[in-house]
Amino acid sequence: MTELRIRVPGTPVPMARARITKFGNYNKKEMREYKEIVKQTAAVAMKQQDVFQAPAGIPISVELLVCVRHPTGTKKGIERTIQPFIKRPDLDNYVKLALDALQDVVYPDDGAVWDIRARKLRVPPGEQSLEITVRFDVEND
Repeated sequence: MTELRIRVPGTPVPMARARITKFGNYNKKEMREYKEIVKQTAAVAMKQQDVFQAPAGIPISVELLVCVRHPTGTKKGIERTIQPFIKRPDLDNYVKLALDALQDVVYPDDGAVWDIRARKLRVPPGEQSLEITVRFDVEND
């Protein structure tokens, strides 16, 4: 079983719906930039952990931990705790961005992802991150 652990420090950015104008459609700059950061961080993690891209046709399992900061105005005692975050943006939008960013870097097609586990937590200031674990078994094809 091959396992790749990726930690992207900073505030996670969710996938947003493409904006459609009379000049065409586009994605928000913040989202495009964050997606590129996830790709670059994944490529560095692969090199450091000596992991190669999963071959086509191999089932992929992905685990995500989205760590977002407590909202402004949260009481000091609560601000230092870790707890589930059940408000917008929706968890599935973070998942979409992560899966899209890892495509062509960690695996050739995100359609090979058959198992996804994701959680979204509030964390103390300075601990925001996106943590991704990708698993695949090359021998079991």
